[in-house]
Amino acid sequence: MENQIWKITPICFQKGKENEMTRKIYKMLMKWIVFADRHFETWDVRPNCGYFFGGSYWYATDTSNTVLVYALLATLGEYDEKLTGIPRDELIRKAIKGIRYLGFTHDTGPEDCVRVEGPNPHASRTKWGGKNDDFFKASQHGVSISDFGIAAWLLWDYLDDETKMMVQAVVSSYADRWSKDILENYEKSWSVNEPKTGTYNNTQTEENAWTSLGISVAATMFSTHPKAEGWKKAADVWAANTCTTYLDRYIYDPSIPYNRFMSVTTHPDYTAENHGFVHPNYMASGITLRGKVALMHLMAGIETPMAYFYHWEDVYENTLKVWCDRNGLPIPIQGQDWWYNNQPAVQLLHCLMNVFKSNKDAALLERITIDTLEKIQESNGNGCLYEKNGEECRITEFQTAKDMERSAAVSLVESYLLHYFGGMGAEPTEYNEFFNKIKGVYYYPYGNSIIYRTEDTFAGFSWRSNVMGFSFPQKGLWTITPITCSYIGIIELMEKKGFKALSNESIVRCVKDEKILPKENGFAVTSRIERGGKQLIQDISFTALPDGKTVYIEKIFANENCEVKKMETGLVGVRNESYSNLPKVAKGYRTLYLDGGRQKTFYGYYGKGPDIIEKWNNVNYLNIDNEIGYVCINSNGVKYINKHQYPKWKGIEEQLILNNYENHFCLTRGEGLKPFVVVTAPNQELSDTAELARKTAMLNTSCYNTIVICVQDKLIYTNFNYKDITIEAKKNIQDDYIYLFKGYNSVIDGVFTWKNEVEKRENGWLQAGFKIRYDKEMCFEAYVPLENVLILTNRSKNVICIKVEEQKRKKVQKIILNQNETKTMEF
Repeated sequence: MENQIWKITPICFQKGKENEMTRKIYKMLMKWIVFADRHFETWDVRPNCGYFFGGSYWYATDTSNTVLVYALLATLGEYDEKLTGIPRDELIRKAIKGIRYLGFTHDTGPEDCVRVEGPNPHASRTKWGGKNDDFFKASQHGVSISDFGIAAWLLWDYLDDETKMMVQAVVSSYADRWSKDILENYEKSWSVNEPKTGTYNNTQTEENAWTSLGISVAATMFSTHPKAEGWKKAADVWAANTCTTYLDRYIYDPSIPYNRFMSVTTHPDYTAENHGFVHPNYMASGITLRGKVALMHLMAGIETPMAYFYHWEDVYENTLKVWCDRNGLPIPIQGQDWWYNNQPAVQLLHCLMNVFKSNKDAALLERITIDTLEKIQESNGNGCLYEKNGEECRITEFQTAKDMERSAAVSLVESYLLHYFGGMGAEPTEYNEFFNKIKGVYYYPYGNSIIYRTEDTFAGFSWRSNVMGFSFPQKGLWTITPITCSYIGIIELMEKKGFKALSNESIVRCVKDEKILPKENGFAVTSRIERGGKQLIQDISFTALPDGKTVYIEKIFANENCEVKKMETGLVGVRNESYSNLPKVAKGYRTLYLDGGRQKTFYGYYGKGPDIIEKWNNVNYLNIDNEIGYVCINSNGVKYINKHQYPKWKGIEEQLILNNYENHFCLTRGEGLKPFVVVTAPNQELSDTAELARKTAMLNTSCYNTIVICVQDKLIYTNFNYKDITIEAKKNIQDDYIYLFKGYNSVIDGVFTWKNEVEKRENGWLQAGFKIRYDKEMCFEAYVPLENVLILTNRSKNVICIKVEEQKRKKVQKIILNQNETKTMEF
């Protein structure tokens, strides 16, 4: 069949229908091609050829992405030439020219046909297709093949025989290459090299998924081809092994090819890692890349095998969905090395769950992300989906934000097709209902992270790979970012010891002796970080309180004589974007309010001028834009870096350092710094932060390496010792009311004392069980064994009358005690 035109699988156009979602997305795509059309060039090496965006990008996606957008707008939808200024038949001509350019310059094309010269030496004047590349680079062409193939499929009736033959050669060459090993060896061997296995550090989720996708193009477009059944079987194997845990290796399942799974790519808690840490982008790829195959099946009227949906709901429901902020974006719980405005890919994720799984929550989140993306595009004013001047926003040596535009547009193409052929999907969950029902604690023992969310706050801590804590207000990633070393900070030593990558200085990869305590309505974490090859020890605790506040505590001491070059702890990433159509979340500036009436406004922009750095001393509290407040104890100074120069674009991400040591200093072995504390209060205005600071105090403790903080009606305790200990903590009474906590309490001579046993390496909090109005003449001891039981003893010389308010049920009782008399009160 090499010299024949193969029978094409017909697209079920008659089943498609326009709806609210298709029209919204289609309009965005029409605006986008106004931008894209300026980047089309004719290629005169062969007749009727052209390319987009330079024609020599990685994996040929510059042209393959764009021809799919053109093919869609040329064949489907309510096209408006007045909006684009481009006749529809011109879209067809340019799409075909792009398809032909890709056909000639592919590995299967003539040897003298290579891509045009460009700035990327790995792609410039080369062929594409990955013929001589390793698995990662070669298999990644599956994504390009899918865009190329679907574009040709949509335009099949417009293609001449020469072009059809090239399309057949391109898609079948990929299918043949990545089906071969499976079809020859999978059934007879338990140790095949494909599909790939990878969990820690580098999941193979996306690799297995895009390989399945690339093979599926030929199998779906040419479903009656003699090789189609083999291609389909191989594609199903790659798909089934895309998102698998070690438990799947034990399963015998007749519904999948060869009845078994061969890879492990995902942790049992459904987190997955890439680039060395838990990464939501790559976790989502197991859904989005396989979802593209399911989309092709939908277009062809073919039933999609279970392999393509395997573990979709497990991943989505347990991780990605419950990590979403109120803008619909999953918060990267171990940081992000790509860009924060990931609405194009995320809306596709939600769309797939909506259309194929009738997920009501996904239907809501899809609409939220689409609405935001629409406003970003309108703000840019030139059709771009990320940045108006994306070429200025460098990601790597050969990539800018402008290069990411094409894949963003393709995500919209896929969502359009999903809704066109699959309908609107589910009725969306009501907005507040959704964020109310996902409240709670989520513990990931394999991903080594824990999060706690209320309706409008999101707190978390990760203790491996990218160690960090974070606390987000209602606006989520628009206000705060999970910057590398968030809260725990950067500590660099003058002398370099051990492996640089594991020195835990600018990036912290691991902790020791972690103790993770998930609670019903919060969590408590204690751990130890060895900095600079064990020269410096940083004991930390991070507590997420029921009301959404967090408390970060650190205690630093020298493990040996050392010199500290840089210390910036209490690190917070601050987002400072400017989109005119998103004034509530991206107004283009941030105002920092500090105690003493100090304030400073910082404008966010990229690349124009140097970074601006401001510093303040003697800071007790501060607030960002009346959106989030910070109360500091023992801060060595605050620094704000209003960044304009970025080696890598992720968005406008500035830095707030709450504990800044400006100059290098020396420590002798055993010498330590004062404990540093940050109480973070999301969704709080400046006046509330000032009041919080007034009601926050560090108690004096008699026990080494123990810290006790009172925050309003809560008591937070930390025992950094390696043994159980009885903590005794005291503070002078300055308020009108006294709170009593579980354990021993006393009020004697104007001093409040709390005492209780705490296990080794543990932190936690106590909610006040009782409140008493303070009288200077009071002198008593109080023991709280249970939340509704209070045992009081009068230690004054007089009879005392105490009015006690039980906090949980708000019940009030009065009690009269004679000298040294003890009474038990039950509520």
